[in-house]
Amino acid sequence: MKSKILNNIDFETVNILLEGFNKLTGFVTAIEDLEGNVLSKSGWREICSDFHRKHPETAKKCKISDIELTKEIKTDQKYHFYKCMNGLVDVVVPIVINDEHIANLFTGQFFFELPDVSFFRKQAEIYGFDEKAYLEALSKVPVFTREKAEEVLDFLLNITQIIVKMTQEKIYQMEINEEIKKSEMLFKENEAKLEQNLQDLLESQRIAHLGTWRLNLATNHVVWSEELYKMYGFDSTIPPPPYTEHMKLFTSESWDKLSTSLERTRTSGIPYELELETVTKDGSNGWMWVRGEAEKDSDRNIVSLRGAAQDITERKKMEHQIKQSEERFQLLFNKAPLGYQSLDFEGCFIDVNQKWLETLGYSKEEVIGKWFGDFLCPEYVEGFRQRFPIFKAQGYIHSEFEMLTKDGQRLFIAFDGKVGYNVEGEFKQTHCILQDITDQRRTEKALIESEEKHRLLITQMTQGIAVHEVVLNEVGDVIDYCFIDSNQAFERLTGLKREDIIGRKVREVMPTIEHSWIQKYGHVAMTGEPLFFEDYSKVLGKHFEVVAYSPKPKQFATIFSDITERKKVENELLHLSYHDHLTELYNRRYFEEELKKIDRQENLPISIIMCDINGLKMVNDSFGHNSGDELLNKAARTIKKACREEDIIARIGGDEFIVLLPNTTASESTQIANHIKELASNEKVANIELSISYGYDTKTDDKQSIVEIISNAENHMYRHKLHERSSMRSKTIDLIMNTLFEKSNRELLHSNRVSAICKAIATKMNLDKDVINQLGIAGLIHDIGKIGIDEKILNKDGMLTDDERKDIEKHPEIGWRLLSSTDEFSELGQIVLAHHEKWDGSGYPNGLKDITIPLEARILVIADAYDAMTNERTYRKEMSNEEAIKEIKRCSGTHFDPNIVDVFVHQVLLDSNNFRSGS
Repeated sequence: MKSKILNNIDFETVNILLEGFNKLTGFVTAIEDLEGNVLSKSGWREICSDFHRKHPETAKKCKISDIELTKEIKTDQKYHFYKCMNGLVDVVVPIVINDEHIANLFTGQFFFELPDVSFFRKQAEIYGFDEKAYLEALSKVPVFTREKAEEVLDFLLNITQIIVKMTQEKIYQMEINEEIKKSEMLFKENEAKLEQNLQDLLESQRIAHLGTWRLNLATNHVVWSEELYKMYGFDSTIPPPPYTEHMKLFTSESWDKLSTSLERTRTSGIPYELELETVTKDGSNGWMWVRGEAEKDSDRNIVSLRGAAQDITERKKMEHQIKQSEERFQLLFNKAPLGYQSLDFEGCFIDVNQKWLETLGYSKEEVIGKWFGDFLCPEYVEGFRQRFPIFKAQGYIHSEFEMLTKDGQRLFIAFDGKVGYNVEGEFKQTHCILQDITDQRRTEKALIESEEKHRLLITQMTQGIAVHEVVLNEVGDVIDYCFIDSNQAFERLTGLKREDIIGRKVREVMPTIEHSWIQKYGHVAMTGEPLFFEDYSKVLGKHFEVVAYSPKPKQFATIFSDITERKKVENELLHLSYHDHLTELYNRRYFEEELKKIDRQENLPISIIMCDINGLKMVNDSFGHNSGDELLNKAARTIKKACREEDIIARIGGDEFIVLLPNTTASESTQIANHIKELASNEKVANIELSISYGYDTKTDDKQSIVEIISNAENHMYRHKLHERSSMRSKTIDLIMNTLFEKSNRELLHSNRVSAICKAIATKMNLDKDVINQLGIAGLIHDIGKIGIDEKILNKDGMLTDDERKDIEKHPEIGWRLLSSTDEFSELGQIVLAHHEKWDGSGYPNGLKDITIPLEARILVIADAYDAMTNERTYRKEMSNEEAIKEIKRCSGTHFDPNIVDVFVHQVLLDSNNFRSGS
């Protein structure tokens, strides 16, 4: 096998050395690989080059001779003499580089003594050589003594070492170059990773609204992260605000907490973590989480402070809403018309409501923590002890028993219970409704004891009572029943008059009655077993709670209450607990409960589609929350339209929806997701196209985690959202401007003129072409924030009130929020934010001063002011050009940058003073 080292030999230099050796000594040379292939040669004898190496047979002998010669030499030998098969003497010198024998250097083609001419004549005869020419070439082969040959070979050995050293150095250099290349690649990879880590950190801070800061105690130098500037509403291009400005961001109580904690950390190194109430620029309050800690040097001295802050206003609002919701629930809980109790795993009280306490006469302190059996009549205690484990096992129960009030009275209680479970599906507590049915049970007993007393009671009861006799067929099955008697409450609850039904069969009175009612009542009449149940009557359109018993063979009496309203409330509460109030889709709670039920092998494959509404915040900010709600509702209807009836669709966040698709392949889920996207493209709200980003994944194996499938779908959705969000926001910006111009044609003309003036000033100031173009765009959209201002204010005739002016002055910040949410408009957002700042710091919204105001904003404010002065307003006449120039000069150095005023007045207006009336 050919050695790779051969590729590193500089044969061009080697040939020069060997040619020089040949001319100096007369010795010919050749370098061959270990298989006999010639790699380099110099000064070969005519007898070899013109005869031996040309004829196939003699050339074969040359190659065999070389191979045999190399077999005999050892790598530790300097050289070896050998007589080739064609009669000449050759010498081989092994070439060993880095302990590898890679090739051989041959020399020779000479004789140690005068040659035997007869041998060569025979050679010529055998191989058909021209004898005269062959022998003439033979005569040119030199004869050397062995001593002379060895002397020359020592010189050749030096040349060989030069070749070896050159090659080693080349290999070494190549290895060094390769290492350098690897190091450079590794450095670039690490550099890219470092840059990516930094970007990930900044992005994480942005997403989490988390800002960081650091204070060097030796120099008092403060550094804020960019996200911290955004959170506090400061310009990140200038140093952090001084102590006095920072203090204004918090309520006095919160500032006292923060300053005290900072001082303690600075002196003792004890870290702090606080939730502070903030004060925003519009005077409203927010909340911020802050943490600070000390950094120490090797001597344990505190040298700096560092910390983090996070805007938790939304979380605090949610906590407040939850608290209010809990208070409302507690009020409903305490005002409920039925008693409520919850028990722990041992059957001890966790909670009871006011109705329970009123019914039994106890205070809450006398009940909570006590065992439920202690409140039962003695004969029921053991029954509870036996049935409570059954209740916990089956998850629900209905029972009736007697309880003792605090003053010793016995009450009949109807009891309905259901077990509540935690997120792991384990027992958490019981939820039980108790109803005092003492009067009902006493009435039933009285009815059984005395027919007269029975009749008296049933006419006075608020519950409906009726007595019936069953009708049998020829085989003794109940097929109908007749009305025997009823009370007034029965008439009121059913709408059936007593005189119209007595003696008639129920199928005559109510032909469409459900057969289930006849079966239940027939069982009571024929067996004597009483029955308690709740059911819905389609005929009467009401829910009833029914007690049925048999006063006589083949007869049954019913005592029933209309529970339609109670059922309606229960169903409404159930609906509210499982549905999103805005879209009427299922909510997160319902989704999570259904997910546990569906995440089973028989439902595989299970697919998940995550959906996110693009641009919801911008729609809310620009067109109001009513438009945002409409966008959410259209999104909900679109997703529902694209899905199947059995699919579970839930709104699980502000702008997030999830679809659970049992027995659905990945391909089918992809089709549904694409259909959602297609339908969404046809929907618009406030002229904004509904844009839905989606992601999906499918669980195909029971070993896969459904949580991981949801996470994969969510990650897939966010990758889509990254691509679609920027385009959506850009379209929304365009739409906002068009909407603003539709609201006020005056704004359109004003924006066009301001854009032209900005570009003219920037051109005279020799600013970069990109800056000039950017200023032109800034002039067009500088009032984009007015989209959030009432149209009546924008087009009002006459002067604005103080409140209306305050609303108008919000438009730079509104414009900044809209523009800064989109990468391509973020720089313009800074210009728009500052275009009402003044040179002396008396402007708004941030009171920036002189060069802290961006240059573009300083140009824009002059263009804006000039156009406003030279064009008519509803509250004043337009100024002449000369009056406007005089006013601008007067405000130079107070409202306006003096240098830009000079350029505008003496260069821009001299070239073209016709920036009025829409020019």
